[in-house]
Amino acid sequence: MKESMNTPRAVWNNQFGFMMSAAGSAVGLGNIWKFPYITGMNGGGFFVLFYLLCIVCVALPVMIAEIYIGQKSRSNAVNAFCVLEKRPSSWKIAGMMGVLATILILSFYAVVGSWIFYFLQQSIFGFERFATREGVQHLFLEMTELAWVSFGYQLVFILATFGVVAAGVTAGIERLNKTLIPGLVCIIVLLLLYSSQLSGFSQACKFLFAFNMEAFTAGGMLEAVGHSFFTVSAGVGIMITYGSYLRSDAKIAPIAGTIVIVDTLVALASGVIIFTIVFSEQAAMSEGPVLIFKTLPLLFAQIPGGQFIAVMFFLLVTFTALTSSVSLVEVPVAYLSDKGMSRKAALSSLLCCITCLSFFCFLSVSAAEPLTLFGLTVFDLFDQLSSKVLLPISGFLFVLFFGYKLKSPSPFVELYPAVWVRAIMKVTTLVVAPSAIALVAVKLLLFS
Repeated sequence: MKESMNTPRAVWNNQFGFMMSAAGSAVGLGNIWKFPYITGMNGGGFFVLFYLLCIVCVALPVMIAEIYIGQKSRSNAVNAFCVLEKRPSSWKIAGMMGVLATILILSFYAVVGSWIFYFLQQSIFGFERFATREGVQHLFLEMTELAWVSFGYQLVFILATFGVVAAGVTAGIERLNKTLIPGLVCIIVLLLLYSSQLSGFSQACKFLFAFNMEAFTAGGMLEAVGHSFFTVSAGVGIMITYGSYLRSDAKIAPIAGTIVIVDTLVALASGVIIFTIVFSEQAAMSEGPVLIFKTLPLLFAQIPGGQFIAVMFFLLVTFTALTSSVSLVEVPVAYLSDKGMSRKAALSSLLCCITCLSFFCFLSVSAAEPLTLFGLTVFDLFDQLSSKVLLPISGFLFVLFFGYKLKSPSPFVELYPAVWVRAIMKVTTLVVAPSAIALVAVKLLLFS
């Protein structure tokens, strides 16, 4: 299918706008509720060093490959392969898997988004409910048992996300990220300064950065590889889509490097902040929803200035959730628009689809008898299908296409003028990255 020529393709106002938008996609909930925990439990400093190596050898090559495919094709994540091969291409199946993955992720992400919105509202107007374990537990039960509360906030999250995308690439997505990402960084700095005054600060730093070789295992290595790949939004076509709006003279490699640096610093800083609070109050370590919605709210009520810190923290989480969800919406919208559908019609169709699918995810965690398929709740099914199947396979195919199919002109010569850098990136892109992604895919499918 040829790209629709009804309207000129959008272009980012400048490279900063693209960097902020790509960083907004990369900085997600995994930076806050997963990375700190897996770092501390897998060797601290050793894990961080290996993770940084994975960022350079796995995440960065995949991100550069996706941005390059988008920039050169100036097309969506599916049609990009046909444009670059100048013929119908079977490689477009990778892009189709990415589009499907974004729809599934959005559907269950909206449920989590509703919890975030609700806890942000409670941190402002109902902070006294954070004071006891029973109060916090009741808050979470409200979100999982009171349908009108939970699905209402879910709709607010969905509408907020689609409202941004409806405004367009520059007036909506770029403007949002230019505002929220600097705001996110300011909140992180503020929380870091606050954390440095608490008793658990040094213990948190030791937990995250001390070199504990005994805890650094083969399983931890695979955890680092997997998280480095997923944390930069690889495998879903977001970077292909965002790259297609990038000017042809933009330098991809330094831009991608800046994005992964921002993403990594946010993850590390979040770890210091969260575990400073945890250790200051001698609470149990946890990850995921338990950490964000059950452990931390209770701890906020115990520390000086707790309400202000709670509001700042849930604002931080809200920013990461919104910027990530907006990038997920743009992938299928760009695909439908390039197939000839108007952007308004594409947004309307996708809005109906996501609202319906997210309602089933909502029922799978909120109903008295959870809705299940194949022995899993719909929420877990969508999560596992996207993270364990679609993302690793599509990301694997993206990097193979970039490394082995794009021959003339050579992308490596164009991207890396320095011969020694080109040699290193060839090895990481052609050998290290696809091998690592394949290992992660096997681990996810067989051992988790």
